[in-house]
Amino acid sequence: MELNVWDYGQGVTLGLGRDAGKEHIKKRSHCAELLTAVSKRYPTASARKWWEAAVYMQSPAADWQKPKVLWQMHTDPRFLEDVAEQLLEVAKISEPFVDKLVGTK
Repeated sequence: MELNVWDYGQGVTLGLGRDAGKEHIKKRSHCAELLTAVSKRYPTASARKWWEAAVYMQSPAADWQKPKVLWQMHTDPRFLEDVAEQLLEVAKISEPFVDKLVGTK
């Protein structure tokens, strides 16, 4: 599971990453069933070179560079709980597919 923040927090992606630089992964196609399962909960999920399933976060905030959001991170425990719940949810959805993929190697 990964949480990727870019452009100083302007965008945040969560999901199941893949090390596409590794030879044995680079040649393996994406798991369409995994993406379909994640997409049922997060319709905007997509597969990319470095991701099996990536979701642009909208909650607790889409843009983490705004002062209001930074203050929320610092003072409101619900902010981190929201992020953790989403990561755990994607992990639970992905787990059977990852177990199957690892078992086939």
